[in-house]
Amino acid sequence: MASAFLASYLESIESVPGELQRNFNMMHDLDKRVQDLLREVETIYNQYVEKSGELKNSEKAKYLSDIRQKFDKSNTFSDDKVQLAMQTYEMVDKHIRRLDTDLQRLEAKQRNQDKKSDSRMFC
Repeated sequence: MASAFLASYLESIESVPGELQRNFNMMHDLDKRVQDLLREVETIYNQYVEKSGELKNSEKAKYLSDIRQKFDKSNTFSDDKVQLAMQTYEMVDKHIRRLDTDLQRLEAKQRNQDKKSDSRMFC
């Protein structure tokens, strides 16, 4: 009984390591994209500060628009990363809860079998 449970459980979690690896790779990629965008923001900001005295209002607006656009995109990537992290946590939590439930059932079955075998011994 325990070996059948173990085989069934192992089969049900067989894909988890691959899913975790994929999610962590995606989170890493999103984090890299955010960092790249923030470096671009810093570069644009530094250019803006250096040239601000000689820029026309329309050019200043373009710099600020570019900065805002990159910040917005980085926020979107950050939100995506948080969502992916939450999905990953929920996936692992689901498997842990299932294991806990299955272990409780297995232990209950084992206790019932032990009681039955004890009662047969004394009859």
